[in-house]
Amino acid sequence: MYEQWDHTYRLRPYFRNVGIVCTSLFLCALVGSVLAAYFNIEGSFARPALAIAFFSVVFGSFTLLGVWLILAYLKYRLFLNDNAICQVGVLQTKSIALNAIHELKWRLFPQGGSCVLTSLGTKLKIEFNNFTNAEKAELITYLHQSVASDRQTNWDHFHDRFLVNSPERARQQQSSKRILILAIFGFAAVFGVAWISGRGFQYLVISIVNLLVGAWAALRDRGAKNAA
Repeated sequence: MYEQWDHTYRLRPYFRNVGIVCTSLFLCALVGSVLAAYFNIEGSFARPALAIAFFSVVFGSFTLLGVWLILAYLKYRLFLNDNAICQVGVLQTKSIALNAIHELKWRLFPQGGSCVLTSLGTKLKIEFNNFTNAEKAELITYLHQSVASDRQTNWDHFHDRFLVNSPERARQQQSSKRILILAIFGFAAVFGVAWISGRGFQYLVISIVNLLVGAWAALRDRGAKNAA
């Protein structure tokens, strides 16, 4: 089926790595926090049943998110040739003929930008942050050259945001990310100190949550820098 396509793209390995780390860390946090609430260590939980439900929802959701990222990495493919595009996802497959596209909308969100291809009865969305920088450049060039310019919208804004090099903007964005990550780890330290001072086991749980979120953000930032 896929031999007819000239180019094949898949999610960059960053998503697989984050999925594995996310699943492992949050599964451990889920088991540990539920057991701690169930046995009510140090009498820290006034309502153990409510704490168990809360931890199950929060940590269970992040665990499932990690599993989803792993599945997406294994399943997702984007196929291209001179006539059509085919996108294979976890739950569905979409294809669209280039000559049937009546709008190519370039978008400034999410991170890295995206586009929406629209034909009669079909919408296909491509998020460029899913790919390496080299693949992203290839895809943008391919789409921009394959679809008539009068059918493309918001191209100028997209071009100015993502295709014009701006070292100062990049430095500002990187600085903001690092400040946020440091703030998250700072909160983790504060709640950790509260637990050490004997204020209750729940502060250790909150500290662990902040540590996991901080690790997630740091890994995501590292993956963005290594996308090339």
